[in-house]
Amino acid sequence: MDAIIYKIYQLFSQEIELYGNELALGPVAAAEDQQTTLQSVNWQQASSLEELADQIHTCTLCQLSKSRNKFVFGVGNPHADMMVIGEAPGADEDRIGEPFVGKAGELLDKMLAAISLNRETVYIANILKCRPPQNRDPLPNEMQLCKPYLLKQIELSSPKIILCLGRIAAHALLETTEPLAA
Repeated sequence: MDAIIYKIYQLFSQEIELYGNELALGPVAAAEDQQTTLQSVNWQQASSLEELADQIHTCTLCQLSKSRNKFVFGVGNPHADMMVIGEAPGADEDRIGEPFVGKAGELLDKMLAAISLNRETVYIANILKCRPPQNRDPLPNEMQLCKPYLLKQIELSSPKIILCLGRIAAHALLETTEPLAA
């Protein structure tokens, strides 16, 4: 009997690691628990991006926190007119702790240069602050938990333009599943 219980425990542990607490707790209980946790933290009162980063960099609301090397908050000019938003950190970003530093970062740098901008003239962030395993797409519950942090980043930086890089970032920020192309 103990062997069966242990196998069930292992199965649930793997499911929780892959999909978050939503599976184990059920959607309603998970959402209530997540909301309570989000409301009990003082990060909403942050008055600067630096203060916000300091208050949330140890976040453990989802399973991604257990496998991350570094919390990836954001970089660039905190008062920039343009904010660039990607979906989630990759391996290089997780290792260094900054968004868009790998191959995607090289491409972003070239794109910014083509319009006479650079990392110091924009602010760069992601929907998720921790790397999903094997660079998989972010799960809905992960985005739900991280999105309030991003919205606070947007509030504090007050960009005039938000550039979402990719379908996942655009869908998460716009809260839609409509195709981006006509």
